[in-house]
Amino acid sequence: MKKSQTIKEQLTDVKRWITRLEHRWAETAEAVDELRKRLDNLPAVVAAAAIVPWHALEQSDRRSEAANLAPWVTWLVNAYDLSDRWPGCWFQHEGLVETLRALRRWHAALTTELAADPKAATNWHDALFRTVDKNLQPVTHRCLTSHRESEPFVSTVRWADKATGSGAGGIASDLPSGSSL
Repeated sequence: MKKSQTIKEQLTDVKRWITRLEHRWAETAEAVDELRKRLDNLPAVVAAAAIVPWHALEQSDRRSEAANLAPWVTWLVNAYDLSDRWPGCWFQHEGLVETLRALRRWHAALTTELAADPKAATNWHDALFRTVDKNLQPVTHRCLTSHRESEPFVSTVRWADKATGSGAGGIASDLPSGSSL
């Protein structure tokens, strides 16, 4: 307020200032309500986010997790045209399985309202291609040159059955108790 303003002008300025404060207060109250809702949902999100490391899973849980992971990996391989770089024995490599589980969970989070950061999808794609370059390429090279039973990614049914032990001669069914898948 300027000294040269009349009292009426000063009151008008104060009223405008109060109106702006009321709008900002309403916006802040809405943001606080939204944060409270997210906090109320947090225990469920945290419980759902709890992930047991692959090596700590029971064999039956590994089979179940592999069965749940296999369709997503099929989608991933097809969607990003990775079939020529994807070994058929991906599920036998614990580090790769752990990475894929993390990428799947991150991808699922991107489809929820909790993924408000616009950079999250870009970061996910960066992580995917870092995984392909840093983790998958060496595994693929090693597997395609050393595993007799290994083959490039060909058929969802073939390797999904192997991963879960549900097909004839499935790898999981041949594992001794306590072995990792």
